Amino acid sequence: MLAGLCDNYRAKRWTITAGTLDLEKTKAYFKKLGLTDEEVEKLYQAINQQHDLVSEDTTPDNLRTRDFAHEMIALAIFKNQTVAGDTSLPIVTGKGMLDLFMFGQINQFSSYKGDAASGRIGRDDKQSDTDVTNIYNRYIQNQTSILSEYSIYNEQLSNSQINRAEEFLKGLGNGDVNRGKKELEKIIMSYDFGDEFMSGFSLSKYLISSGFIPNSKEGYDKLKKEGYEDYLSYLEKELKK
Repeated sequence: MLAGLCDNYRAKRWTITAGTLDLEKTKAYFKKLGLTDEEVEKLYQAINQQHDLVSEDTTPDNLRTRDFAHEMIALAIFKNQTVAGDTSLPIVTGKGMLDLFMFGQINQFSSYKGDAASGRIGRDDKQSDTDVTNIYNRYIQNQTSILSEYSIYNEQLSNSQINRAEEFLKGLGNGDVNRGKKELEKIIMSYDFGDEFMSGFSLSKYLISSGFIPNSKEGYDKLKKEGYEDYLSYLEKELKK
């Protein structure tokens, strides 16, 4: 629900994939939890201000921060399991329908795969994509509250009890960092709806109408490869901390 307070994450694509509500319904939800009108407004302003600062400010100090709203929308998508086998909802609904056309990779595409393939992944997104994947993996493993896992993870991170890159790569590689690096390349470079777009698939053209896909299959492959190498370089630096 927190993602629904961010103005950048209330478009139709987020409603479909993450299940976000419109602003008034989101605010009403928090009021039902006991927050006053003033407290809800302050929360709304704080989330948007933090997101805007991370998105627009490229100073070195800011590049060490993470995007809270970005993390909340990714976790909302991860948890919105409207795909076959996960809930009683039919596969033709919402996220499940899109997941079919993303070859079962909607979670990855809504985080590190999509950011890397777009050619627009900043340090804040790299950190957020890495962290939310780790947090969600813990949530699945421990079957606890996602916000509880979020809090525990960030406390351990701030106390240098864990290494985000090591946990991320081990998660991908079944406990093996080097295997995780290979799996990361496989995921980012794998066939997706961007490749379908290059083949002239009309629905894919509709889905990626934002315009970040290059004009050729070769261009898109190059963009994905560069995105993988950039993300891996970031993870390699994090591993040394």
